[in-house]
Amino acid sequence: MSVVDAWLIPTPGRETRLWRFSSTAVFAFVTGCSKLVVGYLNKPKLYNKDQFLKHVERHDKARPLITVANHYSMVDDFLIGYMCSWRRMLQAPLRRWIPGAKDVCCKTYVSSLFFQLGRVIPIVRGDGVYQKGMDFCTDIMNANGWVHVYPEGKVNTEQEYIRFKWGIGRLVAESKVCPIVLPYWHLGMEVVWPMKIPYYPRAGKKLTVLIGEPLDFTDDLNTLRNENKTQEEIRKHITDKIQDSLFKLRTKTEELHETKV
Repeated sequence: MSVVDAWLIPTPGRETRLWRFSSTAVFAFVTGCSKLVVGYLNKPKLYNKDQFLKHVERHDKARPLITVANHYSMVDDFLIGYMCSWRRMLQAPLRRWIPGAKDVCCKTYVSSLFFQLGRVIPIVRGDGVYQKGMDFCTDIMNANGWVHVYPEGKVNTEQEYIRFKWGIGRLVAESKVCPIVLPYWHLGMEVVWPMKIPYYPRAGKKLTVLIGEPLDFTDDLNTLRNENKTQEEIRKHITDKIQDSLFKLRTKTEELHETKV
């Protein structure tokens, strides 16, 4: 097995003490970097933060949670580390999982280990919604966990309107308990940490994060199933609604970002 094919993530709940300790160390490091880069070196402004506190910070695992956002920078995940409390990021049952491109995160054994300790689930782009990484995400949903998704499927450096990948539709449709989906749009991370050499964080930049209203697909799923829609049709319906919600947030976020002092 080549390095990039190595799946290192143990079955949740069966991790060794060394894995748990190492994972906590990675989360502590990344969270510290997140709070430093976003909160201290730059000027973030969060809108509708109460929705984030209600559905993420106080998530009690009675129901699965999906957060979904645009992907403009390689370090967009720093926003989660910034917005979440230390408690949320350091207690293993509360941490987020996140699908990540295997060709980016798993180039070497060291990078594979680091990212998978940080709960990045290797996804093979082009292998569709039924692959090992997506199966693992579905298992997390069925354990009422938290998965964060970038449905554009790549770092959208051109900030185009990209059709969302259907993987997020599968996570909602195949969860035993319909998850809460919390969307947010952000601007500024692409300036804080540009996708060009040399790679280093900038300071003094403005950041705007607009957290949207939660989406509940319980009624949609019941209606679609009663109409005998196929799994593909259900996934498309869910993905399209999430996409519409995020694109509306984009317009509002761009307005807020331009007017913010």
